Amino acid sequence: MSFYGDPIFDKMHYIIADFLDADQFDITEEQVEEIAALDRAAAMSNPRMKVAIVASEKHIQQLAALYVDSSQGSQWKSKIFDNLEDARQWVLS
Repeated sequence: MSFYGDPIFDKMHYIIADFLDADQFDITEEQVEEIAALDRAAAMSNPRMKVAIVASEKHIQQLAALYVDSSQGSQWKSKIFDNLEDARQWVLS
């Protein structure tokens, strides 16, 4: 994740990962766990982050749930949504 080293990263407060238009997502559970580990490490630099994952496809929601579970212990908050409006409201709250 190249944006971790960008000076803007330290000023960020949220990420919205929008997978609503995705009908296929070729990523393994191990890769999801690696991403969660990278994010846990990044939380040491920027602990204020909220991660909203937006998906309607069942398999993507399952991978998102794995990310949320694998992120336990991080200062980042993460949550899964099925629509963008709710995700936007949550990250801005």
